[in-house]
Amino acid sequence: MVEQSKVLNTPGAEKHPKMELFDSLRRELETPTLEKASKAVWELILDNNGLGKEISEIVEKILQVEWHGTPTSPTTT
Repeated sequence: MVEQSKVLNTPGAEKHPKMELFDSLRRELETPTLEKASKAVWELILDNNGLGKEISEIVEKILQVEWHGTPTSPTTT
């Protein structure tokens, strides 16, 4: 991503102050980077194995306590 940056590949970019380049680069890369991170987190959350399974079990357990007042074992599929 950085190597293909419009900011860094603009003619004369090397003449700009370092902090200005960093700030421009951050603005350029921030949205696509956050979108990729968000997608990866949702994939983990929705996965039926590993972390996603653990999250689902904990949420289900909490909801059971809230709705029924007693904890129950999570259902397995």
